[in-house]
Amino acid sequence: MRRRDIAPIGPWIIGILGLVPFFGTLAGSMLATAPLDGVSTTLFFAYAGVILSFLGGARWGFEIGARPEAPDFFTLSFSVMPSLVGAIAMLSQYIAPLIGLALLAGGFMLMWLWDFVSSGGSTRRWPLWYQPLRTILTLGALAALGAKAWLTLPN
Repeated sequence: MRRRDIAPIGPWIIGILGLVPFFGTLAGSMLATAPLDGVSTTLFFAYAGVILSFLGGARWGFEIGARPEAPDFFTLSFSVMPSLVGAIAMLSQYIAPLIGLALLAGGFMLMWLWDFVSSGGSTRRWPLWYQPLRTILTLGALAALGAKAWLTLPN
């Protein structure tokens, strides 16, 4: 019998592959010259915003699936916030990129915290394996965001 606290291989493969665009666009920002370095930065911000939106969409979908007759208004309302944060962060890359990166990092940390609380203890609503998977993937995204912030700092 498979352990319930270890994620199936599929989510691990897809999750780890989902980190590739973070680090690929980060490498593009480091190695490319103008104008391609700007394209890499735009793709980095866009991808981070899309992934943050995906996490909110997962919340929305789970809530609808868990309570189709009466989904929690609070959960639905807050599950759209990552999309808004991602959009604002993407626009901020042209004005204040460090603020945008901080918004994205904060969004990833808050979504991780929400998932962490939801996947453990007496309020557990997600599979047991979701928590360690999300932790690794969030750390990967935060590492990429931190590296991008370091590259963005003025010389």
